[in-house]
Amino acid sequence: MKASVALVAIAACAHATHPVPPDPLWTSAQLLVGDGAGHLPRPARALVALDGRRALAALDGGGLAEIDLARGETTRSARDVIDGEVAAMARLRDGRVLAVGSADDHERAWWIDPSRLTARSVPLDGAAGDDRVRGATGVAASDDGAYVVITGVRLPLALRDPKDLSIVRVLSPERNWSNPVFVAGTYLVAFHHGQVVPYELQSGKVAVDKPWTSTIGFTSPDGLALLHPMDLVPLELTDLHNPDFKVSLSSADPIDVAWSPDGGHVVVVDSDRVVVYDVPDGIGHPIAVPGTRSRAIFSRDGMHLVITADGALWRVDPITGKAFPPKGPALGAIAHVAIAGDRLITIADRWRDSRGTEGGWRGVGGPAFAVSPSGAYVIASSTSNGDAFAEAWETATARSIASEISDWGVRAVDARDDGTFVVATPSGSWLVAADGEHALTTERWAEPVEVAGDRVVYARAGSIAVADLGATQTFVSATAFDCDASARVKLSRDGTRLAIVSGDRVALYDVDHGARFATGRFPAPLGPIALDAHRLLAATGDRLLIWEADSHDTLAIPTPATITAIDLRGDRVALGFADGRAGIWALDALRTLAKPTALRPAGPTPTHCAGDPLAPAEADSGTLRRIPPR
Repeated sequence: MKASVALVAIAACAHATHPVPPDPLWTSAQLLVGDGAGHLPRPARALVALDGRRALAALDGGGLAEIDLARGETTRSARDVIDGEVAAMARLRDGRVLAVGSADDHERAWWIDPSRLTARSVPLDGAAGDDRVRGATGVAASDDGAYVVITGVRLPLALRDPKDLSIVRVLSPERNWSNPVFVAGTYLVAFHHGQVVPYELQSGKVAVDKPWTSTIGFTSPDGLALLHPMDLVPLELTDLHNPDFKVSLSSADPIDVAWSPDGGHVVVVDSDRVVVYDVPDGIGHPIAVPGTRSRAIFSRDGMHLVITADGALWRVDPITGKAFPPKGPALGAIAHVAIAGDRLITIADRWRDSRGTEGGWRGVGGPAFAVSPSGAYVIASSTSNGDAFAEAWETATARSIASEISDWGVRAVDARDDGTFVVATPSGSWLVAADGEHALTTERWAEPVEVAGDRVVYARAGSIAVADLGATQTFVSATAFDCDASARVKLSRDGTRLAIVSGDRVALYDVDHGARFATGRFPAPLGPIALDAHRLLAATGDRLLIWEADSHDTLAIPTPATITAIDLRGDRVALGFADGRAGIWALDALRTLAKPTALRPAGPTPTHCAGDPLAPAEADSGTLRRIPPR
């Protein structure tokens, strides 16, 4: 069999989309550490193979990127190239790439120059004049270079001239076609309203008496097809030249398909998994890649296969299905980042130091992580077989140097450069030495939620208390907005600043002087935060916010990527993302991307919360209440 890549949209209807602005953090700001080469700047909407090693990706927001398939890395990228959203792409015989999709709620096509990563918009004729959702959904080019087919909600099934995309012959005046594929230079196969229909190119007529019934349809250039005759039966691999040949596959909900050039394998991307199937026996090799927004692409010689999982580039062995994740900085969603001198330490499925060392925990990691100020040590909580652990490593050697088990669970941890660690459990906070000796440093008051420096923070029912390690009965207490029991707290690295976050509201406290010195209501609920003596950084779903605590000035940086972890160290900022990327930026470089934004008043906090044993009735809500030893 002979086959080539078929990457086409499957829906009979495509909803128009509006361009999403590119993420300036990766396109406009200079990274100090981390290059993101194992990731696309934005998730891919469509892929096309250029040769035996390279592929072109059309990105969310109208960007383009070139991928080195052998290395699984992005080699070049450009933003704001396409004035719309791409749904599918095809490579023509002369090397040009044709992309189709929608712009301004209309069908649109673009000629792309892969060598320059530029695009030129081309209007499409033949669209029906109705008010339904519009957009081109699929594109295919014949091997001989004679024809191009573009399908869409309002477009007829027609052969077009590749020079100007004008219609040469209408095969069917019906609209709502998708998944066009030229087969062996003889047929055009397309999907329409529950049927997979082949047309003879020479006569322009349907090539069979009765089209194949299927709720979906993916066809390879040599006549293999993935069909789904009924919703309740598995996906079937069929040879359109021999309808009696049928092999059941385990996939049931494909959103993307890629065929190997030799016809020996097909990659099926379901809504929740990716499987490589051997052809023709149908043996599947599941691939454990994170994320659901995956696309797959073979090189034109079939030697390389890459799957993009939410933008992360996974190299896959086409024969065995073995997957190789991005080289770094981490795999999967980032849970914690730390700046360690000129290095970046990330924690996701395991901890990784940018100089090359890494380590992992028993069972499931988290939720507590910490890195010592110099980066010499890492500590993480984990759970295995119902037991809670706190484990510490020396980052230079990845040697495990301490391990503690707690029947109560581990709520917070901290690491120090002298090789000691703080482990906070519901029964108290413990100072642990590398030789295993440990001492109770604070008695139990409520659930510990944060440890930094020489201080630990407890929370209960909206009441927040800061305890000095080693002074077991001296507390500084505050309250959350509306006594919010789910309020989050964050201590600065040196323990001198405390932030209490409730939804979109933040209160900042000077712990040493026992005073609240700033409050604000942000444009959206806050995700991860970081703070030092002068500023607070916070992430929302679509922006990174810099709040200067002294001047109360607030800057907003648009970033559609999901930030999941922040570390602020002086003039540098480390950010971790849900797609596995992470990096260190100069704070001044981030400021150049930001625009001023206004904060609303946050309102008062209550003087005390119900059930707070530490709250005197005359307490002032604007101060931290220092409670003397009992």
